[in-house]
Amino acid sequence: CVGAGIATLTSATYAGHDLVNSQNVSSLTKEASEETEAFQTISVEVRVAGTLGNELLKKVSQWSYVKELIVTGELNQSDMKIFSRLTELIKLDLSGTNITTIGGCDGLIKLSQVILPSTVTIVESYAFQGCCSLTSVNLPNAIILEEFSFEGCISLTSIDIPKVEEIGYSTFENCVKLSKIDLAN
Repeated sequence: CVGAGIATLTSATYAGHDLVNSQNVSSLTKEASEETEAFQTISVEVRVAGTLGNELLKKVSQWSYVKELIVTGELNQSDMKIFSRLTELIKLDLSGTNITTIGGCDGLIKLSQVILPSTVTIVESYAFQGCCSLTSVNLPNAIILEEFSFEGCISLTSIDIPKVEEIGYSTFENCVKLSKIDLAN
């Protein structure tokens, strides 16, 4: 995982560089502050499957402003492709949706919490691949975990999959902290 961005800039940070002066640093600090304030929790109701992207853009001007996302309603595969665009996403709550499969979260390095509905029975290939901040997942009715679905989730410590019947190739590869897999009761 790549570390977080620069939190504070001062003139001392770039002392001795000709192109940086206190006015430039002040401007950069102001821009960074405005971007930080833009991060927000967004709640979206998707009444028609396939419209998550449109619904999000009604609420934010940039995908990167979404830090926490709560989605309710009807979702389909094209909606799930939107998740990977939300590069600053930390928390994803899909508990109010009708999904039976989950995918599209691959590469979200800041994603640490996912709340899924109990209707999820399939975790698609590469669904959470590279989500290196994700610490735990609860999938009480998942039957299938497809290949590489959690590969590279280096912070994952536990997963609850009591009904799982099939675990694909390299599903937990490089999950170096995974110490608890809760299978059938």
